[in-house]
Amino acid sequence: MKKIILIFICVFFAACSSKTPTNQYFKNLDLRQNVQILPQITETLPIDEKAALQKYFSPWHYETPKKLPKDIFWANKSYIKYDKFFDKSGKKHNENFINFLNNETKEENFGEISGKAITVKNSLLRNLPTNEPFFLDFKKPGEGAPFDYLANSALGAGYPLFVSHYSASGLWAFVQNDAVWGWIESKNIKFLSDDEAAQYQNQKFLAILKDNTDVLDEKNKILFKAKIGTILPYKSEDKQFLKGKFISETGVLNFKISKENAGIFPLQFNDSNLKASISSLLGEKYGWGGFEGLRDCSLMTKNLLFAYGIWLPRNSKLQGNIGEIYSFYGMDNLQKTAQIKAFGKPFRTLLYMNGHIMLYTGIADENIAILHDIWGLKTIDDGREIIGQIALTTPFLGKDSNLIPSNNLLISRIKSMNIIR
Repeated sequence: MKKIILIFICVFFAACSSKTPTNQYFKNLDLRQNVQILPQITETLPIDEKAALQKYFSPWHYETPKKLPKDIFWANKSYIKYDKFFDKSGKKHNENFINFLNNETKEENFGEISGKAITVKNSLLRNLPTNEPFFLDFKKPGEGAPFDYLANSALGAGYPLFVSHYSASGLWAFVQNDAVWGWIESKNIKFLSDDEAAQYQNQKFLAILKDNTDVLDEKNKILFKAKIGTILPYKSEDKQFLKGKFISETGVLNFKISKENAGIFPLQFNDSNLKASISSLLGEKYGWGGFEGLRDCSLMTKNLLFAYGIWLPRNSKLQGNIGEIYSFYGMDNLQKTAQIKAFGKPFRTLLYMNGHIMLYTGIADENIAILHDIWGLKTIDDGREIIGQIALTTPFLGKDSNLIPSNNLLISRIKSMNIIR
């Protein structure tokens, strides 16, 4: 998602952004925020567990290229050359700080380590080695929090990584996960030998069913909160808990998770599981690029579907190219609606528009229902009507608002749908 020029990113805000002249929230979404309105899932979906895990563990099979990958340090070029980024207090970053970051990345050291590692806690992946946010002018539509241009993704504990090298200070590591490159705090990772990595990935895993699930130690103390999309080694179970061993900051720890909140990976793609997962996500605040450990549209779909053994890329454009694609080129809204109703498969059909991805969840209350993590809709005065959360809506959300022109409705901007087989 991040490897996009600044101009293109601004297009994204028409669907998924922000702070504006109108700056008001939708008072009522057009669907009840209750999974019971969704149709019952009766169709099973064959899952290729092996393929999903191969993608997930792909960083441990990465070989350092002899030549520096093209644009791998794109953030240096895209952000450091600009002098208009603000910190969280609204002050511009000064030239000394920009120069510090430019030196901190140590591009010339790419591939110096070339090691396998794993996250030992929930972590943020950043576009530059700093936790300082890079906001554009808070007064401009579609800018300010939560749109930190250095936010790349949010990674759960136990995420496999390829480590290229450290920053100049050693506080950050430049890493690749299964989808993107970015910077992670060095204290949040642990290196594994080739043998340790091979042993780790060739075992059974459990998947998180409900978001922000408590991962407990043997004395019922909370070790951390696990998000949907996290998988952890599975060893045994009893009547109440699934159990395993977790690689933590202090070493390998035994953990347990309630069977109500997790299951063997991949989770069964059935009605009760999917609705339990979705219910736990509804209302979660929007976080562009994993801002503050939250999710944006593509991170939500990636995390949710991976729990069920379906791997997706990180950004919405690539996600819109997975599976069987139906182009909506030249269609009006009635034709798009007819196509979705006729050919869409609930819970495994993605609806794509520039900068935004949505999961089709079937017909609810006689309307097309979609699950998505959305910031807001662009208004007629270049403001936003803000949603700012994971929500169930229709693609006609905002049609009754005199502030939102018809060409800014989701249905008007959907370009295609793709069905995951």
